[in-house]
Amino acid sequence: MSTIPLTERMHKTSTALPGQDVAWLQQVRETALLTLSEKGFPHKKHEDWKYTDIQPLLEQEFALSDSACIGLLDEDIEHLFLSLDEDCRIVFVNGRFAPQLSAFNHDKSQFEIINLAKVIDTRPDLLQPYLARYANPAEHGFNALNTASINDGLYLHVFKNVQVREPIHVLYLTTAVDGLLVCPRNLILLDNHAQATVVEHYASLSQTNMGHVSMLVDAVSETMLALGAKLEHIKIQQESKHTSHIASHTVLQQRDSHFTSLIISTGGKLVRSDIHTRLVEQGAECELNGLYIADESQHMDFHTFIEHAAPACTSRQDYRGVLDNRSRVVFNGRVYVHKDAQQSNAGQSNNTLLLSDKTEMDSKPQLEIYADDVKCSHGATVGQLDEDMLFYLRSRGLDPQTARRFLIKGFVGQVLQQMQNSLLRKRIEQWVNQRLHLDDIQQEALQ
Repeated sequence: MSTIPLTERMHKTSTALPGQDVAWLQQVRETALLTLSEKGFPHKKHEDWKYTDIQPLLEQEFALSDSACIGLLDEDIEHLFLSLDEDCRIVFVNGRFAPQLSAFNHDKSQFEIINLAKVIDTRPDLLQPYLARYANPAEHGFNALNTASINDGLYLHVFKNVQVREPIHVLYLTTAVDGLLVCPRNLILLDNHAQATVVEHYASLSQTNMGHVSMLVDAVSETMLALGAKLEHIKIQQESKHTSHIASHTVLQQRDSHFTSLIISTGGKLVRSDIHTRLVEQGAECELNGLYIADESQHMDFHTFIEHAAPACTSRQDYRGVLDNRSRVVFNGRVYVHKDAQQSNAGQSNNTLLLSDKTEMDSKPQLEIYADDVKCSHGATVGQLDEDMLFYLRSRGLDPQTARRFLIKGFVGQVLQQMQNSLLRKRIEQWVNQRLHLDDIQQEALQ
């Protein structure tokens, strides 16, 4: 598989990246670029990519932005804020940090949040023990591409015993720039018994009248949770349907840590989202939840991988979604229980609602168990709206369209209700309801 033009462009732009005098970082980039040149990008012969054809994407030309986007004001993007009085918001536009749109009103003795490029330029020693230590560039070409172009993104460090009560909002915006390549790199560190909620948010501006504009977001996140740390990570992907979004998140969990993930995907032309959680010490727990909403010809692909590498760890997964028109979604959920990981408890569920007979859903739950004292289960359902429930609602006076919307709202709401912050949940419910055209359901019909 040819790596042109992306690989050639990386050779041309590598000298413009920050940290040219940081030897270990340069070695990381060069090794990743060599891996990309040798192995190329995945194709449909790879088992994990057999349902997702990226060849049309590779035939296009993409390049990193060479300048910051200026001129945007808060009022231009406030419809994407979690609230108008956010305490901590860090904004990137076309991959570049936008300080004029960011807000830092937090107690700096509790946690440190900086854009990655600044850390590379001023304190690269903070990054060396963690950056590119968890996400493997050899996993596939897009991980290698991101690692070879490490530039900017989130650096978050929550200190020992600190409980951050307000959500930390990380907002990645793209504007209508044809051939734009954005490679966000996120590093999240929680010390012993620290707690936080992070909202990693991807959105597009100027979604209408974009013509043949095509953009690629290639995001990589790495998270380390120390003893007893708790992280609620919410990823919202609502980019334009001219954007391809490929992302991976690798999480390392130490003893008694707890990781909750919620991925909400409603936008994008081609979306691929991988999450790999390693439970490496006893008592670690993780919950991976997802909500996908696809229509027209959108293609979404979700791969989860949970490694039970230590005894007495627990994992849960619940991915569900709504498909319409000619959309297609892939879900591959893999749980791997190592032979020494006795008393593991793992469960996963994937449920999909089809609103059209032209949609396609490929679901593949997997369990690989090499220990004998475990409790593991998985299940998947794909179907249409329940006719009996529709009949019941109509018998109570609802018209057919309202009855359908009411059932859809209840179906997606089961995932959203798992969010811990009620105000945050309400805000995200607004976006989901708008996407599904559920916000105009008559209030009296819901009572």
